[in-house]
Amino acid sequence: MRAQGLSGPMSALPPLAACVALMTLVFGCVLWLSRSKTAAGWTAAATLAGMLVFGVAIYLIGLSSITPGVGGNILYGLAQLVDFYFLLPAAFGVPIHWLLLRRQPASAATAARIE
Repeated sequence: MRAQGLSGPMSALPPLAACVALMTLVFGCVLWLSRSKTAAGWTAAATLAGMLVFGVAIYLIGLSSITPGVGGNILYGLAQLVDFYFLLPAAFGVPIHWLLLRRQPASAATAARIE
């Protein structure tokens, strides 16, 4: 983006980094508190379902607010911004977290606690 001279999308990176950090915190807390090895899968499924519901709701709110005239598509533009700049990239982070966490071997303390 920077090579093409697009500075607008670059301003979305800090909030996106905050979303990914929050997602990492959620996955870490769930796996630290759970005693099941399938917790990463359930967390990923619930997170993706929540993101899908939130994205569709935001999009429908934006779509239903389109009116003719000046500024009639402001909410629709904000809905697209939220969906394409934040939710879609963050949704790609969920399977990445899941793939990385499901292959991790359990530590000795965690393995003793699970068994």
